[in-house]
Amino acid sequence: MENPTGFFREEAVELLAALEGYLLDLDKNPANPELINDVFRALHTLKGSGAMFGFNDLAGFVHHIENVFDLVRKEEICLDRALLNLTLEARDLMKLLIDPAVEIAPAARRRMDELTAAFSGLLPHKKAAEEKYVSHSDTSAAAPVTEKRSDAAIQYRISFAPHPEFFSSGNNPLNIITELKSLGDLKVTVNSDMVPDLESLSPERCYLSWVFELISENDLNAVKDVFMFVEDIADLKIDIVSKPSLSANIDKNFAEETFDSVLSQNAEAIKSSAIADLISDTTVLSGIKVDAAKLEKLIGLLGELVTIQSRLSQAAENRGDSELIAISQELDALTGELRDNALKLSMLPIESIFARLERFGESEAAALNHQIRFKFAGGDTELDKGVLSRLFEPLTFLIRFCIHNSHEETAIRVQNKKDARGLISVSAWHSSGNVCVSVEDDGCLTQLSEDQSTILEKSQRIVEELRGSLEARLSPGRSSAFVIKLPLNLAIIEGLMIRLADRLFVFPLSLVEECIELTLADQTRHYNKNVVMVRGQIVPYILLREKFAVDGVPPAVQQVVIINQNGRRVGFAVDQVVGEYQTVIKSWGKFCSQTPGITGATILGDGNIALIVDLPVLIEEEKNEPLSEGQN
Repeated sequence: MENPTGFFREEAVELLAALEGYLLDLDKNPANPELINDVFRALHTLKGSGAMFGFNDLAGFVHHIENVFDLVRKEEICLDRALLNLTLEARDLMKLLIDPAVEIAPAARRRMDELTAAFSGLLPHKKAAEEKYVSHSDTSAAAPVTEKRSDAAIQYRISFAPHPEFFSSGNNPLNIITELKSLGDLKVTVNSDMVPDLESLSPERCYLSWVFELISENDLNAVKDVFMFVEDIADLKIDIVSKPSLSANIDKNFAEETFDSVLSQNAEAIKSSAIADLISDTTVLSGIKVDAAKLEKLIGLLGELVTIQSRLSQAAENRGDSELIAISQELDALTGELRDNALKLSMLPIESIFARLERFGESEAAALNHQIRFKFAGGDTELDKGVLSRLFEPLTFLIRFCIHNSHEETAIRVQNKKDARGLISVSAWHSSGNVCVSVEDDGCLTQLSEDQSTILEKSQRIVEELRGSLEARLSPGRSSAFVIKLPLNLAIIEGLMIRLADRLFVFPLSLVEECIELTLADQTRHYNKNVVMVRGQIVPYILLREKFAVDGVPPAVQQVVIINQNGRRVGFAVDQVVGEYQTVIKSWGKFCSQTPGITGATILGDGNIALIVDLPVLIEEEKNEPLSEGQN
């Protein structure tokens, strides 16, 4: 059974990330009513869903903020920079409240109390005096009395039929009813036709269904949010019975004006309203969320399909059946297109974290009393959602490094014809099936401090865990620059297949620079030392046969695959380079964790297995000891 609180926390993390984005966008465009409504809806959903799953501290805290933004959207409270900063700080504290395993420090508790008082202080005196939040999980509490709705209210008819296992997932329909009640005037009709005889009745199964008639000023999305966490375990249908009449949006002095005058003045609004209605009716599904576990399973099944297709293709070629080969080629094209489209479901533009990076940088610079400005490029560059979420941390490390490096005295910067404010540039682009992200400053590097070295080590470690590489371009007296190179998707690897005897391995292609031949004469020329000369540069290499204890005699002519790891060039001697290969990674769990240098595996078209090599780990093993002499 899926853990409902775990599901809530996963959704809450996404809501908090979206909330931060809305607030940062509002900072640049504070008069945007859509953004204000987005903030209100995110807060409302966090409050209601938090209460539904027993996160009462979160629900109570968010309740005060929601009330303020309710008045902001009604233009009763002015939205300014101070309110936005308060809300951003509150958002950061909300992250502590969604994980019950985390003990909140007393200082954080005190700050929550201070923020609660600050938000309550923004409310009109009467509303603040009457303000009292009742948890939705407390079904014994009287439902809030709703005021009479205006002519602009929308009438909804909602059919809600929970699946029999509804209770076993930790849900309570009374919480949903209470949440709907908070949206407006609610009429509830229960259907008990499916309740069995007493002998067959199970207390763990749900037999009831409901029809709700709701009159609310909230839009359709707000109503859907009530059912966000139960829509997969219930049959749900939401119909709009009636919408606000045009008369509700017409000026009160309509009688004093001519019809033509009113029509002229409201034409654009009428057209906009009509278009908005059309969009809401036809594109509701455009924002559907895809469960991460289901998406991962889909990609795994596609991996199996790719494998089977490869086996079919090889079998067709072996038989020399032209018709079967043609069918196989068509299937190959369809499989490739299906795989690419499935992977796109998990892709997000990197600009979705740009605003968060800018906020982090400004906060870090403010602590140093240092003025900086940001320049972002390549925001439309897409990469896997999982990669993107884990990329944020190393980017903050690198930005912190650049902030410290660009912290020069204003007089010195002006003397060197620089802007008084430090500049940090963040750029992203696609390159050969990978995504590259650069972070640069316009400062003047003196000497790496211990803190800066630690920052680089942390960044490098995270990037390597993502099967990527981090290149640091650091020169004393000059600006610093970093380039992160990552795979587009953690499930797919663009690789270089190599052979050792009868065994196949895959190198991440993002790390590979070139391949050269290695003959016995070359080894003798270098006194049997594991080094090769590549365009005047000595490059050490690792005998992969020895590393993986592969028996037998290597061929007379081996090949050295040269990779670049953080600016260091290292070669790997292999029997044969087979060629480039794109595949879906299969994790082998404990096997891979107990085998140094192996990060996963893939099944080839002929049914054989190829192991995916963790090159940075192998290099790290050789880092503190000289490369051994060849034993060929």
